[in-house]
Amino acid sequence: MDITDLEKELDRYRKNLGTNKKYYHLNSISNFFFHFNSLQDDESKQFVMDSLTACFKYYEEHSINDIRESMNIFQQYLIPVGKIYQKQLGFFVFTKPLMMSLLIISGYSISYFVFKNDPIFFATYSILVLLFIGYSGVKFSQRKMYAFCW
Repeated sequence: MDITDLEKELDRYRKNLGTNKKYYHLNSISNFFFHFNSLQDDESKQFVMDSLTACFKYYEEHSINDIRESMNIFQQYLIPVGKIYQKQLGFFVFTKPLMMSLLIISGYSISYFVFKNDPIFFATYSILVLLFIGYSGVKFSQRKMYAFCW
């Protein structure tokens, strides 16, 4: 299989999967394909091809219906690929909006109770949150991110 064949497989999955589509990490795989030709060396490209081919082979042989199996696929096939993309192309592990919201609210709650609502900490934390959201937005627009169940 080459990259074109894998892209066709991805399109087929996008069209044919029902409600379990999120368990297949199709957006992450799509971003890997989008930047495939930007990888710096043939060894990395071969590793990515082998990993994604094995991932699609697994998809062909199994129907993924639960989050645990999806996590195993993500850890086995996509995290190693993602690390290559992080190192060579500046990819970012995407934090979903719900999780990001929970982290932000937790941070503000801790600041309220631990730092007695200290305005300096509050301002610093707010600036860091805004920078993180901006950075995430830039990576999203560049399609340089991957995530679990995305």
